[in-house]
Amino acid sequence: MSQARAPRASLAEVERETPPRSDASMLTAASSCPAGYARIVHRALARLLAVAIAASATRPGALEAGPPVPVTVGIVGRGQIRLVVADGASRPCDAADNRMLFNGHVKAGDEMKFASTTGSVCVDHTYGALRESQWAGASIWSGRVTYPGGPEPSIHGTVSTEEP
Repeated sequence: MSQARAPRASLAEVERETPPRSDASMLTAASSCPAGYARIVHRALARLLAVAIAASATRPGALEAGPPVPVTVGIVGRGQIRLVVADGASRPCDAADNRMLFNGHVKAGDEMKFASTTGSVCVDHTYGALRESQWAGASIWSGRVTYPGGPEPSIHGTVSTEEP
């Protein structure tokens, strides 16, 4: 006994006869999937969320912290200016990702010494006639050496009391 099979509908016929689904009907269709599959997807999303939260709670430079890198900032020119030095590679220097190393007044001829745990520092200073309010703009100085056998990592630079 053979049963007669119904003729297969073409894709075009099916598309014509099937009304488009709204977002609500798609959600209903998705919720009718097997419980085991939904549980697996739920667990995977929960793990992904936990990893994302843990990654966002970690400071960008915290995992890269190595031995302290010596930092030297020389002040050239004449008179006194304000200087800001922060450990980290974010601008402005007082950004949450940075750790403030120095925020105060310095005189021409001073040489300030610090230690960076991230291998980069953010440096900003005042200059010119308005030495309390005319800021040069933050810059990032880096000095971590990434190849074995290279010179000891260090960061050296100068800022001027007269120009940015």
